[in-house]
Amino acid sequence: MWTPDRDAVLAALSAATGLPILDGYAPKGGVQARGVRFANGPFLDVHEAPEHGPVLLGLGGRLADAEALAERQGWRARVGAGQDEPWDILSFRRGQGVLSHLFIIDYRLDQVLARPVFNRGLYHLPPSGGPPLSRVWIAAADAEAASRDLSALGFVAAGEVRSKLAPFAGRLLRGARGDVVVCPGEDAVVRIDVSGDRPLRVVALGPRLTAVVGRDESAGPSPTP
Repeated sequence: MWTPDRDAVLAALSAATGLPILDGYAPKGGVQARGVRFANGPFLDVHEAPEHGPVLLGLGGRLADAEALAERQGWRARVGAGQDEPWDILSFRRGQGVLSHLFIIDYRLDQVLARPVFNRGLYHLPPSGGPPLSRVWIAAADAEAASRDLSALGFVAAGEVRSKLAPFAGRLLRGARGDVVVCPGEDAVVRIDVSGDRPLRVVALGPRLTAVVGRDESAGPSPTP
């Protein structure tokens, strides 16, 4: 995500979760990306920007597999092969609903480790302990199409789910490192859920994005990390 309040956003999230703030990409010694990494592996990557920019959901995967899947599904996609960055990204072109808010990233971890500009805390799996990321809520103007696309990407439909907090209800799809909930609305990533035993707390990450930290009992069980 991109925001003019990067450090304030991360300070609030760190205070709510107990997770440390980690540095990411730092060209010429200037840190461009910072974030937190959850106990089950996913991380929130936050960049400083003059205005609030898009919030995208990145999924790890092999580039060749992602290209083949996009071709089979008829998805319009483009590949950004990293030259200065040790990863390749397949992103989805505009006008494809929720799909246009996702991307697939293929890390070349040997190059991450070999280069100090990238060999920083955000790009490493965390030690055991701390809360996991349990769910990402995505609003969709066309919930049927969003569910089909997420199923093609490997998520498994698991019925309806409810929450004490906005957006309150949606379709649950199980994933390997966390779940996705598709809820009604304008296409966007709108909420992340961080499990834990702390009292339920909401952290504003941007104009339309919130983090819900703690145990939201009405939302049902979270996946095991």
